[in-house]
Amino acid sequence: MKLVSNIKLLALMSFLLNLTASEPFSIKISDIQSFRWDTNNQSLVLRVGSKYFDIQFSSRCWDIESAKRLEFQSWSNRTHLSVGDAIVPMSYRWGFDSPSNCFIKNIEKIEG
Repeated sequence: MKLVSNIKLLALMSFLLNLTASEPFSIKISDIQSFRWDTNNQSLVLRVGSKYFDIQFSSRCWDIESAKRLEFQSWSNRTHLSVGDAIVPMSYRWGFDSPSNCFIKNIEKIEG
């Protein structure tokens, strides 16, 4: 019985270590310098200093290709952007701001 509980404890510890090792990126909102839409990958590329981050969304993000600026809605931390937070494209193509929130599914550091 003790061996089984020790194995379960080791499995849980291993899982938790792997979970923290693959922790997703968090981007400081005030450090974002520019953005562009990558039509090949259907993702948003943010430039933060000399680093670039590829932002993938959980569903189709309408109007982001024509956005003049972005609004960030961070639910977990007001200063940083991470998985689960929203980006709202501010597009003037229709004469008003986009009503759609684009929820972040993945953030990946890429080469510029």
